[in-house]
Amino acid sequence: MAFPTCVVNGTVLNADSSPLFDVAVRARIIDPGGGATFIGTAAVSTLSLVTRTDENGIWSIALPREVEAIITIDEVDYTRQVTIPDQSSVNLSEL
Repeated sequence: MAFPTCVVNGTVLNADSSPLFDVAVRARIIDPGGGATFIGTAAVSTLSLVTRTDENGIWSIALPREVEAIITIDEVDYTRQVTIPDQSSVNLSEL
């Protein structure tokens, strides 16, 4: 069963504002109550996804809408918990 997703995207830059290539961007769906997240009729207790930046430092990852997620980019020491909106796409800077 397909579930609605939101494509979260962004750009990873170094301290000099140069794009970083082939950097892992991780997204982990979480449930603050300790239970499962429901996607349609399926219960998912943890869902982790990884993507990598392109030569321009750009990345994107499709996540279920209206869930909490932790976005981690170890290369630049970035971790942030966000709520994925009920829309087709969003830039991480807008969350």
